[in-house]
Amino acid sequence: MNDKDPNVEQLERRIAAAEQEAQRWKRRYQDATVSRALKDAATHQGAFNADQVVALLREMTTLVEVTDEATGQSTGQFNTVVDFPETDPKTGKPITMRRTPEEAVRRMKELPETYGNLFTSSTTARPTTPTKPTTRATTKHQGLVDVRTLTPAQYREIRNTNPERLGLRPAYR
Repeated sequence: MNDKDPNVEQLERRIAAAEQEAQRWKRRYQDATVSRALKDAATHQGAFNADQVVALLREMTTLVEVTDEATGQSTGQFNTVVDFPETDPKTGKPITMRRTPEEAVRRMKELPETYGNLFTSSTTARPTTPTKPTTRATTKHQGLVDVRTLTPAQYREIRNTNPERLGLRPAYR
């Protein structure tokens, strides 16, 4: 036999549903805040695709509640922090450094052997536009032939004898 009052059971179910809903919104808030901070940092540091940087750093990133230094009480604010894997320069052992998203992405940019393919270059802060195909003015300086001035027969001859002058790779024989 059931000892509980039906009103108590209904209230318990409503409380459980409200707690689940609160947890769902908490996760959404945390995910959105972390993703936004990482994406902003990646864009600012000149990542080709900010979503790739977010994918790499997302699992290392959390929100940390800010506390008042004097009282130790919560301020209601949260900071996004990345527990970034590093190597201790003195010992060579792996360590974890707690960094802001901006610092973590900047550090990634400083490690081109590992993350260099994610950024436009180490000297530019914003993505650059791709260079245009070689033009007549630049080909003169590179020793390339302007194919627009060649007949089909001339093109075939140069392609067979000297493909580098057309900007092609030499055929392996």
